[in-house]
Amino acid sequence: FAYREMPDALEAGIAAAGSNPIRIPSGLRPDSEATWLTSAAGLTETQLVVVDSYEIDARWEAAVAGQGPLVAVIDDLSDRAHQASVLVNQNLGISPAAYRTLVGATCQLLIGPRFALLRPEFADLRRVPPARRKRVESVLVFLSGADEHDLSGRTLRALRDADVTLDVVVGAAYPFWAALQALAGDRKNVRLHRDVRNLASLMAAADLAIGAPGSASWERCCLGLPTLLVGLAENQRSVAAGLVKAGAAELIGWHDGVTEADIRAAVERISQDDAKLTKMAAAASRIADGRGTERVVDVLEALFPLVDLTTASPPPPPPPR
Repeated sequence: FAYREMPDALEAGIAAAGSNPIRIPSGLRPDSEATWLTSAAGLTETQLVVVDSYEIDARWEAAVAGQGPLVAVIDDLSDRAHQASVLVNQNLGISPAAYRTLVGATCQLLIGPRFALLRPEFADLRRVPPARRKRVESVLVFLSGADEHDLSGRTLRALRDADVTLDVVVGAAYPFWAALQALAGDRKNVRLHRDVRNLASLMAAADLAIGAPGSASWERCCLGLPTLLVGLAENQRSVAAGLVKAGAAELIGWHDGVTEADIRAAVERISQDDAKLTKMAAAASRIADGRGTERVVDVLEALFPLVDLTTASPPPPPPPR
């Protein structure tokens, strides 16, 4: 697992999961990183490199491919060229046509929430669909792991005195944990969760989510969880629009304009509309089924039909592209 920058807590989590985090030295030119990784990360013994970075494009990918591995790309912007065998964009409302001039003719495009990269527990829980109540008694608040704008605190202030149970989830990199604990105080209706492993079960137990239109959107959709959205970044605008158009979510607003009163009013409004909640849950469930990771893995494994990826020696380098 090679990276340029990462919070210490996330690096520790990757190591604890059994991977070997490798920090790429600062100051290297992008076209020099592939050469450095050849010695540091053993690219000559690697069959496949998965790229997930807004700062990487076809030039870096071509340099890596020149060392032998095939390249797969995870993307959500369709704003730059890529040299890859596979490209995954799991977002709603994206057309393969967006990549017509950005990838080579042989690149396999895996587009849309059908290929959403979810952990297997989401599909497992979907097999026995959560019993959604027609009223809001439990609200899940998860606004990204880091939540640098502290929408989690803003939402807790808005709803801590409401007649609902609040499960507020943050990641290990969330910088306002002590303040969030102080806000929660000893309220029995508020439960705080940090760096959880049971997010799927928390989503299954909730009646409504307040979240960002990021990758957690597909987790919520898989479990049919109606959502009130607060946008955090520009690249989330198309996702938010797609979820709203599909009827799976409503948009409260963007992080720099949403107030506590806006959040409180949105929850009160949706809580009084049983039919709306039911329709949103059904619409969300139609968007993602939780099997996207399986589909992506099937495509990747098909690139190596004659080898076992877990034990085999690397194949010879691919021909020049």
